[in-house]
Amino acid sequence: MKTEDLKALGLTDEQVQRVFAMNGADVNREKQAAETAKAERDAIRTQLDEANTKLKGYDPDWQQKATDAQKAADAKVAELQAGYAAQNILPNCVKNARSSLTISALRAIT
Repeated sequence: MKTEDLKALGLTDEQVQRVFAMNGADVNREKQAAETAKAERDAIRTQLDEANTKLKGYDPDWQQKATDAQKAADAKVAELQAGYAAQNILPNCVKNARSSLTISALRAIT
């Protein structure tokens, strides 16, 4: 945003200064919010690193166990989804086949 652009819109010098002051306040508020968020993020990262270090001390293989558990859960979900799809596809095929037969029979009659 440039002074010339605002003046081209018909704003006076005083109005242009107010616009820049308001914009500056908005920018500063957002900068402060960003700095606060960064500080919180850094604190959480530190906590995570400390927690991971403690976990490694309890069970060195925890990461592999967590990965294996996630893979097993994903496989079970895929198996359940496939079973559900198989259960639903047969009745729908039969229903569609009946509808097709009924339509074919009606056409043959007419």
